[in-house]
Amino acid sequence: MTQTSVSRWLWLCAVSGVVGCDDGGGGGSAADGGRADGAVVADAGRADGARPDARVPGDAGPADARVGDAGLRDAAPGDASPGDASPGDAGPDAAVGSCVPPPGCRAEGPACDGGARVVCALDGDGCLQAVERTPCDAGTVCVVGAGGPACEVGICTADHRLSCADAGRRIPGTTVGGSRVYNNYQGPPGARFYAAEERIIGFADPGFNVARIMLYYDVNVADLDLFGYGDRVACGDVEAEVAHVSNGTGPFESELLLTRPNRTSWLVIDQYDESGMAQGAPYEIEVTCTPVVCGDGNVESWAEACDDGNEDAGDGCSPTCEIEPGFQCVGGINQRSMCSPAPCGDGMIQQPAEACDDGGRAAGDGCDANCRVEFGQTCDGTPSVCRALPVRGPYAPGEAIELIEGGPLAIHDADDWYVAFSADVVLSGALRVTVGIGNADLTISNAEGTVLELNRDARDEEWQDLALPAGLYRFRPAAWTAIDRYTLTLETAAP
Repeated sequence: MTQTSVSRWLWLCAVSGVVGCDDGGGGGSAADGGRADGAVVADAGRADGARPDARVPGDAGPADARVGDAGLRDAAPGDASPGDASPGDAGPDAAVGSCVPPPGCRAEGPACDGGARVVCALDGDGCLQAVERTPCDAGTVCVVGAGGPACEVGICTADHRLSCADAGRRIPGTTVGGSRVYNNYQGPPGARFYAAEERIIGFADPGFNVARIMLYYDVNVADLDLFGYGDRVACGDVEAEVAHVSNGTGPFESELLLTRPNRTSWLVIDQYDESGMAQGAPYEIEVTCTPVVCGDGNVESWAEACDDGNEDAGDGCSPTCEIEPGFQCVGGINQRSMCSPAPCGDGMIQQPAEACDDGGRAAGDGCDANCRVEFGQTCDGTPSVCRALPVRGPYAPGEAIELIEGGPLAIHDADDWYVAFSADVVLSGALRVTVGIGNADLTISNAEGTVLELNRDARDEEWQDLALPAGLYRFRPAAWTAIDRYTLTLETAAP
Protein backbone atom coordinates (compact mmCIF):
# COMPACT_ATOMS: atom_id res chain seq x y z
CA MET A 1 0.00 0.00 0.00
CA THR A 2 1.33 3.45 -0.85
CA GLN A 3 1.84 6.22 1.68
CA THR A 4 -0.94 8.17 -0.06
CA SER A 5 -3.36 5.30 0.57
CA VAL A 6 -2.31 5.13 4.24
CA SER A 7 -2.84 8.86 4.68
CA ARG A 8 -6.27 8.74 3.05
CA TRP A 9 -7.37 5.84 5.27
CA LEU A 10 -6.20 7.65 8.41
CA TRP A 11 -8.05 10.78 7.30
CA LEU A 12 -11.22 8.83 6.61
CA CYS A 13 -11.00 7.18 10.01
CA ALA A 14 -10.57 10.55 11.70
CA VAL A 15 -13.59 12.19 10.06
CA SER A 16 -15.93 9.19 9.96
CA GLY A 17 -15.26 7.30 13.16
CA VAL A 18 -15.60 3.94 11.44
CA VAL A 19 -14.98 1.06 13.80
CA GLY A 20 -12.17 -1.14 12.57
CA CYS A 21 -10.01 1.52 10.90
CA ASP A 22 -6.36 0.62 11.00
CA ASP A 23 -3.24 2.05 9.45
CA GLY A 24 -1.62 -1.34 9.07
CA GLY A 25 -1.06 -2.36 5.49
CA GLY A 26 -3.22 -3.02 2.49
CA GLY A 27 -5.55 -5.90 1.81
CA GLY A 28 -5.05 -8.66 4.31
CA SER A 29 -3.79 -11.78 2.53
CA ALA A 30 -6.15 -14.69 2.85
CA ALA A 31 -5.82 -18.06 1.24
CA ASP A 32 -9.12 -19.09 -0.30
CA GLY A 33 -8.70 -22.67 0.74
CA GLY A 34 -7.67 -23.93 -2.67
CA ARG A 35 -9.84 -24.62 -5.68
CA ALA A 36 -9.85 -28.37 -5.57
CA ASP A 37 -13.13 -30.05 -4.72
CA GLY A 38 -12.41 -32.40 -1.84
CA ALA A 39 -14.04 -35.23 -3.76
CA VAL A 40 -11.25 -35.42 -6.32
CA VAL A 41 -7.61 -36.24 -5.69
CA ALA A 42 -4.41 -36.09 -7.71
CA ASP A 43 -3.64 -39.19 -9.68
CA ALA A 44 -1.46 -38.79 -12.77
CA GLY A 45 0.95 -36.05 -13.81
CA ARG A 46 2.33 -35.09 -17.18
CA ALA A 47 5.96 -36.04 -17.49
CA ASP A 48 6.64 -33.92 -20.56
CA GLY A 49 8.65 -31.08 -19.07
CA ALA A 50 8.39 -29.09 -22.28
CA ARG A 51 4.74 -28.37 -21.61
CA PRO A 52 3.51 -25.42 -19.57
CA ASP A 53 3.27 -25.76 -15.81
CA ALA A 54 -0.27 -24.38 -15.61
CA ARG A 55 -2.62 -25.35 -18.38
CA VAL A 56 -5.81 -24.28 -16.68
CA PRO A 57 -9.18 -23.84 -18.40
CA GLY A 58 -10.77 -20.43 -18.09
CA ASP A 59 -7.57 -18.38 -18.43
CA ALA A 60 -8.45 -16.93 -21.77
CA GLY A 61 -6.86 -13.52 -21.46
CA PRO A 62 -4.13 -12.22 -23.77
CA ALA A 63 -0.54 -12.13 -22.64
CA ASP A 64 -0.16 -8.36 -23.06
CA ALA A 65 -0.74 -6.31 -19.91
CA ARG A 66 -3.86 -4.27 -19.25
CA VAL A 67 -3.06 -1.06 -17.44
CA GLY A 68 -4.49 2.37 -16.89
CA ASP A 69 -8.15 1.66 -17.57
CA ALA A 70 -10.37 4.63 -16.88
CA GLY A 71 -13.24 4.69 -14.39
CA LEU A 72 -16.79 3.43 -14.86
CA ARG A 73 -19.71 5.44 -16.16
CA ASP A 74 -23.38 5.32 -15.21
CA ALA A 75 -24.49 2.32 -17.26
CA ALA A 76 -27.69 0.52 -17.95
CA PRO A 77 -28.03 -3.06 -16.66
CA GLY A 78 -25.94 -5.43 -18.74
CA ASP A 79 -23.53 -2.71 -19.90
CA ALA A 80 -20.66 -3.65 -17.66
CA SER A 81 -17.44 -4.81 -19.19
CA PRO A 82 -14.30 -2.65 -19.36
CA GLY A 83 -11.96 -2.78 -22.32
CA ASP A 84 -8.44 -4.04 -22.74
CA ALA A 85 -6.84 -0.65 -22.40
CA SER A 86 -3.12 -0.09 -22.70
CA PRO A 87 -1.41 3.29 -22.10
CA GLY A 88 -2.15 5.55 -25.01
CA ASP A 89 -4.59 3.12 -26.62
CA ALA A 90 -7.58 5.15 -27.76
CA GLY A 91 -9.06 2.56 -30.09
CA PRO A 92 -12.39 0.81 -29.75
CA ASP A 93 -10.87 -1.84 -27.50
CA ALA A 94 -10.09 0.69 -24.79
CA ALA A 95 -12.12 2.30 -22.02
CA VAL A 96 -11.90 5.94 -23.22
CA GLY A 97 -12.96 8.70 -20.87
CA SER A 98 -16.32 7.52 -19.50
CA CYS A 99 -16.71 4.72 -22.07
CA VAL A 100 -16.88 1.17 -20.79
CA PRO A 101 -17.72 -1.53 -23.37
CA PRO A 102 -20.57 -3.94 -22.52
CA PRO A 103 -19.81 -7.58 -21.66
CA GLY A 104 -18.01 -9.47 -24.42
CA CYS A 105 -17.37 -6.42 -26.62
CA ARG A 106 -13.62 -5.99 -27.18
CA ALA A 107 -13.86 -4.80 -30.78
CA GLU A 108 -16.48 -4.23 -33.46
CA GLY A 109 -18.21 -7.37 -34.78
CA PRO A 110 -19.81 -10.57 -33.44
CA ALA A 111 -19.02 -11.61 -29.86
CA CYS A 112 -20.38 -13.54 -26.86
CA ASP A 113 -22.02 -12.18 -23.71
CA GLY A 114 -22.28 -15.32 -21.57
CA GLY A 115 -25.71 -16.64 -22.49
CA ALA A 116 -26.16 -14.65 -25.70
CA ARG A 117 -24.59 -13.83 -29.05
CA VAL A 118 -24.04 -10.09 -29.53
CA VAL A 119 -22.94 -7.75 -32.31
CA CYS A 120 -20.69 -4.91 -31.15
CA ALA A 121 -20.46 -1.52 -32.87
CA LEU A 122 -19.32 2.03 -32.11
CA ASP A 123 -21.97 4.61 -31.21
CA GLY A 124 -21.85 8.34 -32.00
CA ASP A 125 -19.49 8.98 -29.07
CA GLY A 126 -17.01 6.34 -30.27
CA CYS A 127 -18.06 3.92 -27.50
CA LEU A 128 -18.63 0.23 -28.12
CA GLN A 129 -22.25 -0.88 -27.74
CA ALA A 130 -24.05 -4.22 -28.19
CA VAL A 131 -26.41 -3.30 -31.04
CA GLU A 132 -27.83 -6.82 -31.37
CA ARG A 133 -28.33 -9.52 -28.73
CA THR A 134 -29.61 -13.04 -29.44
CA PRO A 135 -30.09 -15.19 -26.30
CA CYS A 136 -28.92 -18.81 -26.45
CA ASP A 137 -31.39 -21.64 -25.96
CA ALA A 138 -31.79 -23.22 -22.53
CA GLY A 139 -28.88 -25.49 -21.64
CA THR A 140 -26.46 -23.74 -23.99
CA VAL A 141 -23.91 -20.96 -23.61
CA CYS A 142 -22.20 -18.66 -26.10
CA VAL A 143 -18.64 -19.61 -26.99
CA VAL A 144 -16.29 -17.99 -29.52
CA GLY A 145 -14.88 -20.86 -31.55
CA ALA A 146 -13.09 -21.23 -34.86
CA GLY A 147 -16.32 -20.44 -36.72
CA GLY A 148 -17.13 -17.38 -34.61
CA PRO A 149 -19.63 -16.96 -31.75
CA ALA A 150 -22.01 -19.90 -31.36
CA CYS A 151 -24.33 -21.34 -28.71
CA GLU A 152 -22.93 -24.64 -27.42
CA VAL A 153 -24.10 -27.20 -24.87
CA GLY A 154 -23.41 -26.72 -21.16
CA ILE A 155 -21.84 -29.30 -18.90
CA CYS A 156 -25.18 -30.75 -17.72
CA THR A 157 -25.97 -31.94 -21.25
CA ALA A 158 -23.45 -34.75 -20.74
CA ASP A 159 -22.42 -37.10 -23.55
CA HIS A 160 -21.96 -39.99 -21.07
CA ARG A 161 -24.18 -40.57 -18.02
CA LEU A 162 -22.33 -43.15 -15.93
CA SER A 163 -22.62 -44.85 -12.55
CA CYS A 164 -21.06 -47.77 -10.70
CA ALA A 165 -23.50 -49.98 -12.61
CA ASP A 166 -21.25 -49.40 -15.65
CA ALA A 167 -18.28 -51.09 -13.95
CA GLY A 168 -16.76 -54.08 -15.71
CA ARG A 169 -17.17 -52.97 -19.31
CA ARG A 170 -15.45 -50.64 -21.79
CA ILE A 171 -17.62 -47.74 -23.02
CA PRO A 172 -16.54 -46.51 -26.48
CA GLY A 173 -16.71 -42.93 -27.67
CA THR A 174 -15.06 -40.27 -29.81
CA THR A 175 -14.39 -36.58 -29.40
CA VAL A 176 -15.26 -36.02 -33.08
CA GLY A 177 -18.42 -33.92 -33.23
CA GLY A 178 -18.20 -32.90 -29.58
CA SER A 179 -18.66 -29.43 -28.14
CA ARG A 180 -15.89 -26.84 -27.77
CA VAL A 181 -16.94 -25.25 -24.50
CA TYR A 182 -14.47 -26.20 -21.77
CA ASN A 183 -10.69 -26.16 -21.27
CA ASN A 184 -9.88 -23.54 -23.92
CA TYR A 185 -6.84 -22.36 -21.99
CA GLN A 186 -4.76 -19.79 -23.80
CA GLY A 187 -1.20 -19.63 -22.53
CA PRO A 188 1.70 -17.84 -24.26
CA PRO A 189 0.80 -15.50 -27.13
CA GLY A 190 -0.84 -17.39 -29.97
CA ALA A 191 -0.99 -20.73 -28.14
CA ARG A 192 -4.25 -22.62 -27.56
CA PHE A 193 -3.97 -25.95 -25.84
CA TYR A 194 -7.57 -27.19 -25.47
CA ALA A 195 -9.52 -25.74 -28.38
CA ALA A 196 -10.36 -29.18 -29.82
CA GLU A 197 -13.66 -31.04 -29.60
CA GLU A 198 -14.53 -32.57 -26.24
CA ARG A 199 -16.92 -34.94 -24.51
CA ILE A 200 -18.59 -34.49 -21.11
CA ILE A 201 -19.14 -37.19 -18.46
CA GLY A 202 -21.72 -36.94 -15.69
CA PHE A 203 -21.09 -39.54 -12.98
CA ALA A 204 -23.65 -40.25 -10.24
CA ASP A 205 -24.34 -43.21 -7.97
CA PRO A 206 -26.59 -43.56 -4.90
CA GLY A 207 -23.92 -45.42 -2.95
CA PHE A 208 -20.87 -44.17 -1.02
CA ASN A 209 -17.99 -45.29 -3.25
CA VAL A 210 -14.55 -44.41 -4.47
CA ALA A 211 -14.92 -44.41 -8.25
CA ARG A 212 -12.02 -44.54 -10.67
CA ILE A 213 -12.62 -43.31 -14.22
CA MET A 214 -10.09 -44.65 -16.75
CA LEU A 215 -9.75 -43.09 -20.20
CA TYR A 216 -7.92 -45.14 -22.85
CA TYR A 217 -6.83 -43.73 -26.24
CA ASP A 218 -4.31 -44.15 -29.06
CA VAL A 219 -1.35 -41.81 -28.54
CA ASN A 220 -0.57 -42.05 -32.25
CA VAL A 221 -3.87 -40.32 -33.06
CA ALA A 222 -4.18 -37.63 -30.39
CA ASP A 223 -3.26 -36.76 -26.81
CA LEU A 224 -6.42 -36.76 -24.69
CA ASP A 225 -6.63 -35.47 -21.11
CA LEU A 226 -9.29 -35.94 -18.44
CA PHE A 227 -10.54 -32.98 -16.38
CA GLY A 228 -12.42 -33.42 -13.10
CA TYR A 229 -14.78 -30.60 -12.12
CA GLY A 230 -16.20 -32.08 -8.92
CA ASP A 231 -19.88 -31.72 -8.08
CA ARG A 232 -20.28 -27.95 -7.72
CA VAL A 233 -20.57 -26.82 -11.33
CA ALA A 234 -23.43 -24.72 -12.73
CA CYS A 235 -24.82 -26.12 -15.98
CA GLY A 236 -23.84 -23.14 -18.13
CA ASP A 237 -20.64 -22.13 -16.34
CA VAL A 238 -18.06 -22.23 -19.15
CA GLU A 239 -15.42 -20.88 -16.74
CA ALA A 240 -16.04 -23.64 -14.19
CA GLU A 241 -13.10 -24.34 -11.92
CA VAL A 242 -11.21 -27.56 -12.51
CA ALA A 243 -10.72 -29.58 -9.32
CA HIS A 244 -8.04 -31.82 -10.82
CA VAL A 245 -6.69 -32.80 -14.23
CA SER A 246 -5.10 -36.09 -15.33
CA ASN A 247 -2.82 -34.88 -18.09
CA GLY A 248 -0.27 -37.60 -18.67
CA THR A 249 1.16 -38.59 -22.03
CA GLY A 250 -1.01 -41.69 -22.47
CA PRO A 251 -2.10 -44.24 -23.39
CA PHE A 252 -4.53 -43.70 -20.49
CA GLU A 253 -5.68 -41.05 -18.00
CA SER A 254 -7.29 -41.66 -14.61
CA GLU A 255 -9.43 -39.65 -12.17
CA LEU A 256 -10.75 -40.58 -8.73
CA LEU A 257 -13.97 -39.25 -7.23
CA LEU A 258 -16.38 -39.92 -4.37
CA THR A 259 -20.01 -40.85 -5.00
CA ARG A 260 -22.80 -39.96 -2.59
CA PRO A 261 -26.58 -39.80 -2.92
CA ASN A 262 -27.92 -36.84 -4.94
CA ARG A 263 -24.46 -35.82 -6.13
CA THR A 264 -23.26 -35.68 -9.74
CA SER A 265 -19.57 -35.24 -10.51
CA TRP A 266 -18.55 -33.85 -13.89
CA LEU A 267 -15.56 -34.74 -16.06
CA VAL A 268 -14.47 -33.49 -19.48
CA ILE A 269 -12.44 -35.39 -22.07
CA ASP A 270 -10.44 -32.92 -24.15
CA GLN A 271 -7.44 -32.95 -26.47
CA TYR A 272 -4.09 -31.39 -25.70
CA ASP A 273 -3.86 -29.51 -28.98
CA GLU A 274 -0.15 -28.73 -29.35
CA SER A 275 0.69 -30.26 -32.72
CA GLY A 276 -0.68 -31.22 -36.13
CA MET A 277 -2.38 -34.32 -34.72
CA ALA A 278 -5.92 -35.16 -35.75
CA GLN A 279 -8.73 -32.98 -34.39
CA GLY A 280 -10.72 -35.56 -32.48
CA ALA A 281 -9.99 -39.15 -31.51
CA PRO A 282 -11.71 -42.37 -30.43
CA TYR A 283 -11.45 -43.50 -26.80
CA GLU A 284 -12.79 -46.00 -24.29
CA ILE A 285 -13.97 -45.35 -20.72
CA GLU A 286 -13.70 -47.90 -17.90
CA VAL A 287 -15.28 -47.56 -14.45
CA THR A 288 -14.32 -49.31 -11.21
CA CYS A 289 -16.01 -48.65 -7.86
CA THR A 290 -14.92 -49.57 -4.33
CA PRO A 291 -17.54 -49.20 -1.57
CA VAL A 292 -16.62 -47.02 1.39
CA VAL A 293 -17.96 -48.40 4.68
CA CYS A 294 -18.67 -45.49 6.99
CA GLY A 295 -19.15 -46.55 10.61
CA ASP A 296 -16.84 -49.55 10.72
CA GLY A 297 -14.25 -47.78 12.87
CA ASN A 298 -11.61 -47.72 10.15
CA VAL A 299 -10.66 -44.46 8.40
CA GLU A 300 -10.36 -45.28 4.71
CA SER A 301 -7.78 -43.04 3.08
CA TRP A 302 -8.99 -39.69 1.75
CA ALA A 303 -12.60 -40.91 1.39
CA GLU A 304 -13.28 -40.42 5.12
CA ALA A 305 -12.29 -37.52 7.35
CA CYS A 306 -13.15 -39.64 10.40
CA ASP A 307 -14.77 -42.96 11.36
CA ASP A 308 -15.74 -43.49 15.00
CA GLY A 309 -17.38 -46.90 14.55
CA ASN A 310 -21.01 -45.72 14.24
CA GLU A 311 -23.29 -43.70 12.00
CA ASP A 312 -24.66 -41.39 14.70
CA ALA A 313 -24.96 -37.65 14.25
CA GLY A 314 -23.88 -35.16 16.89
CA ASP A 315 -20.94 -37.14 18.28
CA GLY A 316 -18.28 -35.37 16.22
CA CYS A 317 -18.15 -37.76 13.25
CA SER A 318 -21.21 -37.48 11.00
CA PRO A 319 -23.14 -40.40 9.40
CA THR A 320 -21.14 -39.68 6.22
CA CYS A 321 -17.80 -39.76 8.11
CA GLU A 322 -17.14 -36.03 8.04
CA ILE A 323 -15.97 -34.04 11.09
CA GLU A 324 -18.91 -32.10 12.49
CA PRO A 325 -18.63 -28.37 13.30
CA GLY A 326 -17.27 -27.64 16.76
CA PHE A 327 -15.55 -31.02 17.13
CA GLN A 328 -12.05 -32.36 16.73
CA CYS A 329 -11.14 -35.95 15.87
CA VAL A 330 -7.87 -37.83 16.28
CA GLY A 331 -6.83 -41.09 14.66
CA GLY A 332 -5.16 -41.68 11.32
CA ILE A 333 -5.64 -43.92 8.30
CA ASN A 334 -6.76 -47.48 9.20
CA GLN A 335 -7.55 -46.36 12.77
CA ARG A 336 -10.72 -45.61 14.73
CA SER A 337 -11.41 -41.90 15.21
CA MET A 338 -11.83 -40.44 18.69
CA CYS A 339 -13.90 -37.23 18.56
CA SER A 340 -14.60 -34.62 21.23
CA PRO A 341 -15.81 -31.01 21.38
CA ALA A 342 -13.06 -28.60 20.47
CA PRO A 343 -12.16 -26.72 23.67
CA CYS A 344 -12.81 -23.20 22.36
CA GLY A 345 -11.44 -20.62 24.77
CA ASP A 346 -8.36 -22.46 26.02
CA GLY A 347 -5.93 -20.43 23.89
CA MET A 348 -4.95 -23.40 21.71
CA ILE A 349 -6.14 -23.59 18.09
CA GLN A 350 -7.64 -27.01 17.34
CA GLN A 351 -7.95 -27.29 13.56
CA PRO A 352 -10.20 -27.69 11.65
CA ALA A 353 -12.76 -26.94 14.37
CA GLU A 354 -11.17 -23.61 15.31
CA ALA A 355 -9.84 -20.80 13.15
CA CYS A 356 -8.68 -18.80 16.19
CA ASP A 357 -8.60 -19.05 19.97
CA ASP A 358 -7.81 -15.99 22.07
CA GLY A 359 -8.27 -17.68 25.43
CA GLY A 360 -11.87 -16.52 25.90
CA ARG A 361 -15.33 -16.90 24.40
CA ALA A 362 -16.47 -13.28 24.29
CA ALA A 363 -17.81 -11.98 20.99
CA GLY A 364 -16.71 -8.68 19.48
CA ASP A 365 -12.98 -9.08 20.14
CA GLY A 366 -12.10 -10.54 16.75
CA CYS A 367 -12.47 -14.23 17.73
CA ASP A 368 -16.10 -15.17 18.44
CA ALA A 369 -17.63 -17.57 20.97
CA ASN A 370 -17.19 -20.48 18.55
CA CYS A 371 -13.55 -19.65 17.79
CA ARG A 372 -14.32 -18.27 14.31
CA VAL A 373 -12.60 -15.13 13.03
CA GLU A 374 -15.12 -12.28 13.05
CA PHE A 375 -15.92 -10.26 9.94
CA GLY A 376 -13.37 -7.53 9.20
CA GLN A 377 -10.81 -9.02 11.57
CA THR A 378 -7.59 -10.99 11.27
CA CYS A 379 -6.10 -13.19 14.00
CA ASP A 380 -2.59 -14.58 14.43
CA GLY A 381 -0.61 -16.55 16.97
CA THR A 382 -1.42 -18.92 19.86
CA PRO A 383 -3.30 -17.69 21.81
CA SER A 384 -4.76 -15.62 18.99
CA VAL A 385 -4.22 -11.87 18.84
CA CYS A 386 -6.86 -10.22 16.66
CA ARG A 387 -7.04 -6.80 15.05
CA ALA A 388 -9.39 -5.00 12.72
CA LEU A 389 -8.42 -4.86 9.08
CA PRO A 390 -8.34 -1.47 7.30
CA VAL A 391 -11.70 -0.15 6.11
CA ARG A 392 -12.25 2.21 3.20
CA GLY A 393 -15.15 4.63 3.60
CA PRO A 394 -17.88 5.03 4.58
CA TYR A 395 -18.87 6.28 1.14
CA ALA A 396 -22.11 8.01 0.28
CA PRO A 397 -23.96 7.20 -2.99
CA GLY A 398 -22.13 8.82 -5.91
CA GLU A 399 -19.01 9.65 -3.90
CA ALA A 400 -15.73 8.88 -5.67
CA ILE A 401 -14.06 5.70 -4.35
CA GLU A 402 -10.30 5.47 -4.41
CA LEU A 403 -8.88 2.92 -6.86
CA ILE A 404 -7.82 -0.30 -5.11
CA GLU A 405 -4.54 -1.79 -6.34
CA GLY A 406 -3.02 -5.10 -5.29
CA GLY A 407 -0.78 -8.00 -6.17
CA PRO A 408 1.18 -10.09 -6.66
CA LEU A 409 -0.98 -13.09 -5.79
CA ALA A 410 0.23 -16.67 -6.05
CA ILE A 411 -2.15 -19.23 -7.48
CA HIS A 412 -5.18 -19.79 -5.16
CA ASP A 413 -4.20 -16.86 -2.88
CA ALA A 414 -6.52 -13.93 -2.21
CA ASP A 415 -6.64 -10.41 -0.76
CA ASP A 416 -9.42 -9.07 1.47
CA TRP A 417 -10.50 -5.43 1.07
CA TYR A 418 -13.21 -3.95 3.31
CA VAL A 419 -15.37 -1.08 2.08
CA ALA A 420 -18.17 0.64 4.04
CA PHE A 421 -21.17 2.54 2.69
CA SER A 422 -23.03 5.14 4.78
CA ALA A 423 -26.32 4.66 2.92
CA ASP A 424 -27.97 2.19 0.54
CA VAL A 425 -26.14 2.14 -2.79
CA VAL A 426 -26.22 0.57 -6.25
CA LEU A 427 -22.70 -0.67 -6.91
CA SER A 428 -20.93 -1.24 -10.24
CA GLY A 429 -17.29 -2.13 -10.72
CA ALA A 430 -14.50 -4.04 -12.38
CA LEU A 431 -11.59 -6.21 -11.29
CA ARG A 432 -8.80 -6.15 -13.88
CA VAL A 433 -5.47 -7.94 -14.10
CA THR A 434 -3.12 -5.15 -15.15
CA VAL A 435 0.23 -6.95 -15.27
CA GLY A 436 0.77 -10.54 -16.39
CA ILE A 437 -1.55 -13.13 -17.94
CA GLY A 438 -3.20 -14.41 -14.75
CA ASN A 439 -6.91 -14.88 -14.15
CA ALA A 440 -8.69 -13.22 -11.22
CA ASP A 441 -12.00 -14.07 -9.53
CA LEU A 442 -13.97 -11.74 -7.25
CA THR A 443 -16.31 -12.48 -4.34
CA ILE A 444 -18.36 -9.78 -2.57
CA SER A 445 -19.84 -10.75 0.81
CA ASN A 446 -21.47 -9.13 3.84
CA ALA A 447 -20.90 -9.47 7.59
CA GLU A 448 -23.21 -12.49 7.76
CA GLY A 449 -20.98 -14.32 5.28
CA THR A 450 -23.59 -14.21 2.50
CA VAL A 451 -22.02 -14.11 -0.97
CA LEU A 452 -23.72 -11.25 -2.79
CA GLU A 453 -21.73 -11.34 -6.00
CA LEU A 454 -19.47 -14.05 -7.43
CA ASN A 455 -17.58 -13.27 -10.62
CA ARG A 456 -15.60 -16.06 -12.34
CA ASP A 457 -15.15 -14.84 -15.88
CA ALA A 458 -12.00 -15.43 -17.94
CA ARG A 459 -9.33 -13.03 -16.67
CA ASP A 460 -11.26 -9.83 -15.72
CA GLU A 461 -14.53 -9.39 -13.80
CA GLU A 462 -17.21 -6.74 -14.33
CA TRP A 463 -20.65 -6.25 -12.80
CA GLN A 464 -23.41 -3.63 -12.78
CA ASP A 465 -26.15 -2.40 -10.47
CA LEU A 466 -25.63 -4.58 -7.38
CA ALA A 467 -28.01 -3.24 -4.69
CA LEU A 468 -26.32 -3.04 -1.27
CA PRO A 469 -27.78 -1.79 2.03
CA ALA A 470 -25.64 0.54 4.12
CA GLY A 471 -22.91 -1.37 5.92
CA LEU A 472 -19.50 -3.03 5.67
CA TYR A 473 -18.60 -5.42 2.83
CA ARG A 474 -15.65 -7.62 1.92
CA PHE A 475 -14.23 -7.64 -1.60
CA ARG A 476 -12.00 -10.67 -2.18
CA PRO A 477 -9.91 -10.82 -5.39
CA ALA A 478 -8.57 -14.36 -5.75
CA ALA A 479 -5.93 -15.74 -8.14
CA TRP A 480 -7.20 -18.62 -10.29
CA THR A 481 -3.78 -18.44 -11.91
CA ALA A 482 -0.88 -16.35 -10.57
CA ILE A 483 -1.36 -12.55 -10.83
CA ASP A 484 1.34 -9.88 -10.88
CA ARG A 485 -0.86 -6.79 -10.39
CA TYR A 486 -4.58 -6.02 -10.37
CA THR A 487 -6.92 -3.06 -9.88
CA LEU A 488 -10.41 -2.98 -8.37
CA THR A 489 -12.62 -0.09 -9.52
CA LEU A 490 -15.86 0.70 -7.63
CA GLU A 491 -18.62 3.20 -8.45
CA THR A 492 -21.87 3.84 -6.59
CA ALA A 493 -25.16 5.54 -7.30
CA ALA A 494 -28.31 6.11 -5.26
CA PRO A 495 -30.93 3.34 -5.51
